[in-house]
Amino acid sequence: MIQRNIERILGDHRLVCGVSYEGKVYPGEHEAFLSEEVYNQAQVLLKLNKRERGVSKNKKFDGILSRLFRCACCHASMCHGYAKKKNNAYRYYTCLTALKRNRKDCPIKSVSASVIENKCLDILRYISSDERLEKERWKALNLEEQITALRSLVRQINYDGQKGKLYIELTHDSHKHEFDLPLAALKSRLRTTGEPNLEQEPPIRRQLLLAHQIQQMLDKGQAKDLNQLAGWLGVSKTRLDQITNLLYLCPKIQEEIINGDRLQIERIGERTIRPLSVEIDWQQQISAWKKLLSSETLSA
Repeated sequence: MIQRNIERILGDHRLVCGVSYEGKVYPGEHEAFLSEEVYNQAQVLLKLNKRERGVSKNKKFDGILSRLFRCACCHASMCHGYAKKKNNAYRYYTCLTALKRNRKDCPIKSVSASVIENKCLDILRYISSDERLEKERWKALNLEEQITALRSLVRQINYDGQKGKLYIELTHDSHKHEFDLPLAALKSRLRTTGEPNLEQEPPIRRQLLLAHQIQQMLDKGQAKDLNQLAGWLGVSKTRLDQITNLLYLCPKIQEEIINGDRLQIERIGERTIRPLSVEIDWQQQISAWKKLLSSETLSA
């Protein structure tokens, strides 16, 4: 606070007998506190020492229902956000009333983003014939394209948590479609059954699978580039480069990372095999890989 006040004072033109009005500086009648030379030197130093605001790790980003989804009880927008717990991100939509006033003031408070989004998509496929909503085509769209598609189809989505009613208005008609949707159904997170828990897999295996997923998204046009993906994932572009470089490993090594002995693979860190990914000779890669597997001093 003190630093900001000092910066504000040093940037005031009244120090050199000037008055700023609508972007212009006019001469004042009072005596100057600083000479013009000292004042200009201070402005140069302030500019050099200015701290640019960095990108927050919890950077806000839109959900596919952002600006469309509203709380019917409070007549307020439902804002998209996420929270992290044990390296997992949980997305949700929270009523603006609950954010600005008190959570007790809203009967909905917040709902699971993945649940309400999937519910709305299922309903839209039922009431709309737009081809973009077809499951395969929808999956092929990136986030920005999905948001654009929904905003062109939907005027507004209102949810009444007290009545357990979801109301959807499309842009091409004035009819309000009404559906039953209990609030309890929107509170639980989607759970998958019968699928492997990737959190229990070795880090290098997860990173290689992520690299293939990233490449697939780029090939299908679901993301423009690694910079965009880095923003979505909340990691640096440099880190994504390191992960995608795993794709330069020869097929035999990649197969062993994905299907090999878990305890053995778990000992190998991504940093350890970076030299292998820049080796263009696959035989040299395999030779170095075998040495890593037989080593007892591998770093994770």
